[in-house]
Amino acid sequence: MRQPERVLGIVSQNGNIYQEGLGPKWAERAKYWANPTPEPRAQYESAFAPETIKGQYLTGEKPGTVGPDGFP
Repeated sequence: MRQPERVLGIVSQNGNIYQEGLGPKWAERAKYWANPTPEPRAQYESAFAPETIKGQYLTGEKPGTVGPDGFP
């Protein structure tokens, strides 16, 4: 995070790579991809916040059952 210019790519395992599988929630994001303006970008920044990522791993799980190695 301190040197984002060093990131040359991202490998996503077990992720969907087909547009058909993205579902309706991605329709609004697709509009942003086609026209990336600052206003919608600010809305999507929270999707990559550490607490959001952590929540994706922990929501619905019993406390203490998920190891911290999969999220920031």
